[in-house]
This record gives sequence, structure tokens and C-alpha cells, in this order.
Amino acid sequence: MSSVDELRTASAEVRKYWGVPTAQPVADLLDFEADLIERVPGSEMQGRSRLLLSLAHVITKETTG
Repeated sequence: MSSVDELRTASAEVRKYWGVPTAQPVADLLDFEADLIERVPGSEMQGRSRLLLSLAHVITKETTG
């Protein structure tokens, strides 16, 4: 499962790319996902967390490459 720290770090990285139209919603979703995991330990969030981290990767890597 994705850790809260992974999600928070990815959110901070995505927030650096405010000019990308999807950056703000993805960063907000990463933070929301981290909040859910903190509130519901052991929850079944793995698939969604991985998807959000993949979106964060696309935003941060594709815009710099």
C-alpha cells in the first residue's frame, strides 16, 4: 500500500507544476487519499493510490522532459 508520506511528497511535487491544468486536482486528490489512509488504517486504497502516484509522475516528469 502507498504510504501517507509517499502521497504527501508526490502532492508537494505536483504543486510545483501549477501551470499544468491537471496539477491542482491531482495534488488535491493525493492529499485527500493520504487523509483517507490516515483515518482508515488498513483500508483498501492500494489501487487508487497507485493510480494517483502514476498521475503525479506523469505531471512532474512529462513537463520537465
